[in-house]
Amino acid sequence: MRLSGTAFFKVMALLPLLVPFNGATQVLEEVVVTAQKREQNIQDVGIAVTAFSGEQLEQLGVTNTTEITQQSPGLQLFTYTPSLIVFNIRGVSQNNFIDTLEAPVAVYMDEAYVASLNGLGQQLFDMERVEVLRGPQGTLFGRNATGGVIHYLTNAPDENELNGYIKGGKANTATTSLKGRWAAPSRRISAPGWRAASKKPTATRNPSLKGCATPTARTASPSAPPRNSM
Repeated sequence: MRLSGTAFFKVMALLPLLVPFNGATQVLEEVVVTAQKREQNIQDVGIAVTAFSGEQLEQLGVTNTTEITQQSPGLQLFTYTPSLIVFNIRGVSQNNFIDTLEAPVAVYMDEAYVASLNGLGQQLFDMERVEVLRGPQGTLFGRNATGGVIHYLTNAPDENELNGYIKGGKANTATTSLKGRWAAPSRRISAPGWRAASKKPTATRNPSLKGCATPTARTASPSAPPRNSM
């Protein structure tokens, strides 16, 4: 049985009505970025942004700073030597490698500018997200961001509770990997025995000055050794 072109398109138009609708699967997760130096929904940012969360980077197998070029549109990579890396966003890249010149694509690591081209090739560890901003970003990121910005952000430690993780893996080529992180809350630890006791100022009379009182402060040292009398 063959269907004509008109009948085929009518059947295809009725397919969405026959498939049950599940509203839970249609909810989009909110993507929060800091492309404008504050936390915003990516839908409210008027910049061409490509953002990757830490979970997405693990699922994609991204382990260093250069592998994001495989998943970011308009972003290319040039490696002239194993240590010299140049990013290209929308055709804007570094063509002159004098030490006094900066690349037009700014790279930041936790809001710190990476000035040297030799320091761009790094391993990614404990990442929160990666943001690729295409287009001039000189207003917020400086004059060297005429092509765009690549911002790597790691997870911030939790100051309230103990947290961490450890992960390991093994490949078919006898390659093993192990990584982990541990963070403890910052609390002041004080021992009661080392607290210096203080007393209120007391008045002592000087025999040479009649009727005058001189206030002096006395403090007790918890670990002061006794004085030997000669």
